[in-house]
Parts: sequence; C-alpha cells; structure tokens
Amino acid sequence: MPKKGWVPSPETRRKWSIARKGKKATPETIAKLSSLRKGKKRPPFSEEWRKHISEGNKGRTPTNKGTHQRHSGSFKSGSEHWNWKGGITPLDKLNRRTPEYIAWRKAVFERDDYRCIDCGAKSEKGNRVELHPDHLFPFSTYPQLRYELNNGITRCAPCHRLTPTYGFRLNNNPTAHSYAGAILTGLIK
Repeated sequence: MPKKGWVPSPETRRKWSIARKGKKATPETIAKLSSLRKGKKRPPFSEEWRKHISEGNKGRTPTNKGTHQRHSGSFKSGSEHWNWKGGITPLDKLNRRTPEYIAWRKAVFERDDYRCIDCGAKSEKGNRVELHPDHLFPFSTYPQLRYELNNGITRCAPCHRLTPTYGFRLNNNPTAHSYAGAILTGLIK
C-alpha cells in the first residue's frame, strides 16, 4: 500500500492508465467511490485560477444563449403564436386589463382607504378582505363613465354580491339604474 501523501510519478500514472484501458468499474466499485465523495465539496478555486478561467471565457457566447424563446427575441405573440385561437378574449376582459382601468381601480381603493363603503371591512394582518371596485353606473351600460372616479365605490366581495347591479343581475333588474342614481344623490349608503 502506498504511503499517505505519496504522489505517483507521471510514468507510474501512464502505466496504470494503460493497464485500465478497456476495463469498466464494477457497480460495487462505483458505489464505493461515490460514498467516498459524499458530503465533501470541492475546495474553492484560487483567485489566480478564477482569473485564468475568466480570461479563457472572454469573447465566448454562453452555451445557453438563445435556447429560450423569451430570451432569444423570437417569442411569438398574437396571431404568430402557435396556440392562437383567433382573438377570442371577451372585450369585457380586455377592457379590465387596460392601464386606464387599473389606474381607476387603484384611485377608487385609495380614495376609500382600502375599506368597504358598506360594512367598513379592511384587510389586516391575519384577516384578508377581498375588495371589489364597484361601478355605480354599470360598466357595460355606461362606457363613458367607466373611468370616472365618482362612478366607483370600494366594496368587499360579500357586500358587492348584494347590490342589484352585481354580475348579470343588471339584465333582469329595471331598478339598477335608479339604484345608482340614488347612491349618487345620497339616498342610499
């Protein structure tokens, strides 16, 4: 058995290499070698070696450059995308994603201090309240008033569901428009 710390000469290493040519390690040997390395980390590179690696990589293109669509600049959107279905997103959904709508929604919440106008509910630590920006004059019926700050009220989800203008109730509710007018005039809170 070689002495601890003994380094074989290049000639000895060459002879070992020739002797091992064509031979494969047994699964037991592979398992032993693997267990010897478990839990051990490679020592960090020296500053000199890190500079050497850096110099060698200068001017090279990274191997992963251009492999992902978003990073390569060839990301397809709209009718160019493989999963395009002909622009089937409803107009209502598109309108609610516009910067104007998002700004209106934030302005309504800030004006009402992120608090439900009806019950006063507000999100706190451990108590999350889902808030909705409610249009007094319905979004679908009055497009000219969609982004008017005075046409919006902050309501929690349960209170919003109780209003006559919630969801599709507007179609079957002739009093919905008078309801919005009554709120604006202060007859209903």
